[in-house]
Amino acid sequence: MRPHLSVAAAAVALVSLAGCVAASGRDAAVRRDVEWPAYGGGVDTAQYSPLAQIDRGNVASIEPVWSFALGSEATRANPIMVDGTLYTATDAAVLAIDAVTGASRWRHEVKGLRVRGVIYWSSPDGRDQRIIFHQGNNLVAVDARTGRPISAFLVDLRQGLGRDPKTVLRAGNQTPGRIFEDMIIVGSSPGEDWDSPPGDIRAYDVRTGERRWSFHTIPHPGEFGYDSYPPDAWKTMGGNNNWGEMTVDAANGIVFVPLASPNYDFWGVNRPGDNLFGSSLVALDARTGKRLWHFQTVHHDIWDYDLTNGPKLLTLMRDGKPIEAVAQATKNGFIYTFERKTGRPVFPIVEKAFPTSDVEGEVTAATQPIPVAPPPFARQHFELSEINPYLSETQRSAIAERLKGMRNEGLFTPPSIRGTIQMPGHHGGAQYGNVAIDPRRGRLYVVSINIPTVVKLEAPQIVDEQRRRDGDISGRGIYAAKCGGCHQADRSGQPPAIPSLQGIASRMSVEDTAALVRAGRGLMPAVKVDAAQLTTLLGYLGYPASSGPGVQSAAIGAQSHPGVEAPPERDVPATTTPDPIKYKSAYTFMFTTNGQVEIAPPWATLSAYDMNKGELLWRIPFGDNAVLAAQGITGTGDILPKGTLVATASGLLISTTQGGKLMVWDADNGKVLLSRQLAAEAGGIPAVYSIRGRQYLVVPMAGAPSLMQMLTGKLDKATNNALVAFALPAR
Repeated sequence: MRPHLSVAAAAVALVSLAGCVAASGRDAAVRRDVEWPAYGGGVDTAQYSPLAQIDRGNVASIEPVWSFALGSEATRANPIMVDGTLYTATDAAVLAIDAVTGASRWRHEVKGLRVRGVIYWSSPDGRDQRIIFHQGNNLVAVDARTGRPISAFLVDLRQGLGRDPKTVLRAGNQTPGRIFEDMIIVGSSPGEDWDSPPGDIRAYDVRTGERRWSFHTIPHPGEFGYDSYPPDAWKTMGGNNNWGEMTVDAANGIVFVPLASPNYDFWGVNRPGDNLFGSSLVALDARTGKRLWHFQTVHHDIWDYDLTNGPKLLTLMRDGKPIEAVAQATKNGFIYTFERKTGRPVFPIVEKAFPTSDVEGEVTAATQPIPVAPPPFARQHFELSEINPYLSETQRSAIAERLKGMRNEGLFTPPSIRGTIQMPGHHGGAQYGNVAIDPRRGRLYVVSINIPTVVKLEAPQIVDEQRRRDGDISGRGIYAAKCGGCHQADRSGQPPAIPSLQGIASRMSVEDTAALVRAGRGLMPAVKVDAAQLTTLLGYLGYPASSGPGVQSAAIGAQSHPGVEAPPERDVPATTTPDPIKYKSAYTFMFTTNGQVEIAPPWATLSAYDMNKGELLWRIPFGDNAVLAAQGITGTGDILPKGTLVATASGLLISTTQGGKLMVWDADNGKVLLSRQLAAEAGGIPAVYSIRGRQYLVVPMAGAPSLMQMLTGKLDKATNNALVAFALPAR
């Protein structure tokens, strides 16, 4: 049971408080435990701590006070802290750790776990305490005190999507959902392919797992937005999912859900119309799932401009009046700000015309909504004059020649058959975990990714047919047709966005690789191969020839909670006839082979905004590039930073950057206050909390391999991964 002060304890507390008043400012800054109870710091996704013990004057003196070794286990999860216990997850287990000492309290083994965090829930009397997390296609729970599975709670997320559950390969999510009262509200990451399921938002009873409500993100007949698609599109089309973060306004009973684009990402001939609720911020009644209002940031999205980061709740002062506002930062570099209850824009939004598509049958939206304020935080064009000056003249000339042959008309240039430069790219702008606020001052801080991409449409079935006619059904041929567009012909990948597959057989089990091929993960779609093709492909990737067929059932089976049977189907599946595949595009990032980007730096920036006025306060490069930093060139910005930023009441911005750096900036001006080298690559939002008057900063040092490791192909698993807690020196 969570502790409550008795009368006697309250008297003691008053004496202690009197002592605090006379104490130094550093001691007085933390007077009681302040938790980090949910991913992003709370259900409001503020990524903000009200603690001020660690401040501008003393942050340089923080030191490690405990370290929890993870060995070769990796994590990008944001740890949470409740009642003195830290809860987190690696790729092999869910963990409970003493938040003061770093001692293990329990460990729950989970093979192949891929989550950005876990969820804590407690009954009002404290007798039932749970840690809930996504495990494959299921939502499962363990006892928060012991780590033992709670067999009575199991949600099969493939159910209830209007599809035959057997055909749904992906319905889980890496980002944890949100608790509201006695419900857990979740999104999903169903994949990017044509036949992926819809991303319905669903709420479940936190005790029983019973579904309480669903919001159809691709509208059904009679629902608002149904006419923004062809008739019965909900039966065949997917996407419009919440794979990133969502935000709960508990006081107003609203859940704000940012949604992704419809599938397929880059071709919308089969879905004419605006396609609600794709790329929209949707405000739902948290108790019923009823739509209160919505705003679509991209009409008929064919750029993969998903909304990914959690909307931020702010109380702004406009014309001398307070406004309860919600702000949404986007991949294409804008911040949209609305009144929370009504959806009315706080700053004007105007519809502007942009280039039209030259792909047969593609009808781009006539206009796109552009906010007048605040100004954009991301770069939105790539001109010939902006080619990376640190490249050789030969490289620069080759890039310039390629640019001349592609469509390159700035923001919202449609995908094309000859190739389109997309800036910001589909993995640019604001990503999950990269936006934090200071709610006291109405400040918003955003890390922006300024990486261009190329979208080049081609007909994949034509490529497959050509290889069959040529008799190329070897592993090399299957790889070239199914994987080579993204992972490159030599399997070198596009680090760090798309990993190398060279030597993958020494890093991943054949079962895990087969499962990844059949179901996909993240931006990688499921690969459609039969058993013989999978065996041949695995052999080409370096696995023993006899291993392929034996992993079929393991590859396509959903992970289940230990000792628990999946529930029977509860919905009648809809009959679907998918539209024919026309065009697709590889995910092509404009990286160079030596770990740089083809556009001039900075490749990531950190911007600060006064949201009361809608004004930019300052902007600086975010981190450095490891390759150029080794040559003494700094200020170039990180490459693809995600899930990383926290603000504090003492005016600090805390993050980790490429090369295993712990960074702290002054929130007033962007000045670097701390740059500390860590023992391993770091990833995941840090956790900030206090216990018994001491403030802690916990950093997950167990992220992806470094850029240099990926470039050199030295991808052996690290053995020094850890969670490390920092604090001021003990007195």
